[in-house]
Amino acid sequence: MANDFRNRLMLRGERETLEKVFDSICTKGAFNNGSDRVFDFDKVIPTPKDLYIESNSSAEMVVLLYMRQSQFTMVVGFDNPMLEMALERYENWDDESKKKAKELARQYLANIAKYEYPNWYAFHIGRWGSKWNSYGANERKGDTLEFETANGYPKPVVEELSRKWPDVEFDLTAADEDIGSHTIKGTFRNGVFDGVEEHRTPAAFDIAFEMFPNYKEDYYQLEDGTWEYRG
Repeated sequence: MANDFRNRLMLRGERETLEKVFDSICTKGAFNNGSDRVFDFDKVIPTPKDLYIESNSSAEMVVLLYMRQSQFTMVVGFDNPMLEMALERYENWDDESKKKAKELARQYLANIAKYEYPNWYAFHIGRWGSKWNSYGANERKGDTLEFETANGYPKPVVEELSRKWPDVEFDLTAADEDIGSHTIKGTFRNGVFDGVEEHRTPAAFDIAFEMFPNYKEDYYQLEDGTWEYRG
C-alpha cells in the first residue's frame, strides 16, 4: 500500500510565461470524472511505452539468476545471499511460472539496456520520485498547484521542469502522510534546488503540519523538538 504525499507547488514569474508553463503540464480530462490533471509528470519526463509492463518480483529474481550465469558474477558474487535465495525459490516453481518469469526477465534486461530501467515502476521511482502520476485533489489555485503523490514527492520532475523554464521559480513543499517523515521545502530555479529535505527532525514536523494541519492536535511535542503521536 502506497503512502500518500501532499504537495504544493507555487510558480513565480512573468504572467505570460506562467500561463505557458501551466498549459504545458496540464492534461485535460485526464481522470474518469473528466477533470484535468493539473500537473502531468509525463509532460515533463515521459515514460517510454516499452516500460509499461508488469512489475514482478519473480522476474526480478530471474534477472539476478541471469547475472549469476554471466560476467556480472564478478560484481555480485556467487555467494551473494540474494542470489542463493533467488535460486532456491526458482527451483520450487512449476514450469509455467518459470517460463513466464524468464520471458518477463528478458524484457526487463532489454529495457535496462535501452532505458536504464526495467519497467514503469522502477522508472517512476527513479525519474519521477513517485510511484504514480499526480492524483488526489489536483487543483490549481491561482499560481499554486495542489496534488498528491505516492511513496515520494516529485523532486526530479520539478527539477527538470525548472530547467525547461529557467525564468520561473518553483516553490515545492511536500510531506509524507506518516507525519515527520520525508519532507521537502524549497525553491527550484534552472535545475538548482535551494531548500531543505528533512526526516524525523523538528523542521520535518513543521513542514508536515503545514501540509497536514488537522493532524497536529493528535501529536504532542517532545523535549528535542520532535513530536509523538498520542495513540
